[in-house]
Parts: sequence; structure tokens; C-alpha cells
Amino acid sequence: MYIFLISQEKKVWAKRCEFFKQYIKHRKNKPSVEWRSGKKQYYFDGDEYFITKEGCFVLEKDYQNSFAINFKGTLPSIIYPNGTKEWWANRKLHRNNGPAIEYSNGDKEWWWNGKRHNYQNPAVIIGNKQYFFEYGEFLKCIIK
Repeated sequence: MYIFLISQEKKVWAKRCEFFKQYIKHRKNKPSVEWRSGKKQYYFDGDEYFITKEGCFVLEKDYQNSFAINFKGTLPSIIYPNGTKEWWANRKLHRNNGPAIEYSNGDKEWWWNGKRHNYQNPAVIIGNKQYFFEYGEFLKCIIK
């Protein structure tokens, strides 16, 4: 169940989290909190993320007090100025339905949990070369 709250200072979109029995800030591809001042905050399943010219970022603090890039959604985690796009999940290159890296020149790489992988299909396509990997293990290369 989703809710929309309005106060004098802000508007908040949230959804019910049954596990924690509370509402968490959430709104897909739009701001979850809009402040009267114009500031916007983006949340997906309670995790705040930031949209910049380079792409969408979720900064997560790890045990070494450093930050990692992560994103939960359908949009790329990083879009570089040259047009290359990357999808990340749990601090690893990962995408379920499509290549995790799409280069601006059309080359593509499929990654699953940080390993090159595309079952029965090429995991890396660079020009006319197709490289087959399963769970990070190289199988063969085909030149067309």
C-alpha cells in the first residue's frame, strides 16, 4: 500500500513495508520528498539515491566507511559523458534482463553478480566478435 503525505514544509511518497510494519520512502524514477524550498530527494525502497549529470547513484556506507555505487531500478546506475551505461546491484556489475554495460559504440557486456555471464548467448559483443562466458568462465569466441 502506498501513501502520500503533505505538510507545510514537504510532500512525501511512501509505501508499506510489511517486514518492518512501517512505511518507507519510495517512488520509482521520481522524487519521494519534495520540499517547499524546491529541494528534491529520491528514494527507492527506503534507500536514498542521487541524480547527477553522470547518472543515478545510491551511496552506501560499508564497514570500512567508504561509499559504494548501487542502484535498485531499471535505469542505469552510471551514465558516462560519452554515453556508456552501467547497471550495478549490491556493489557488483549486474543486470537481470539485458547487458550490464552498454558502450556508446554499440558494444555490450552481460554481467550477473559481478561475473560475465549470459547462458547460451554471448556475454561480450565487441564489433564482430562474440565471447561466451558462463558464471565468469570463458567458453569460446566466435568471429562473424
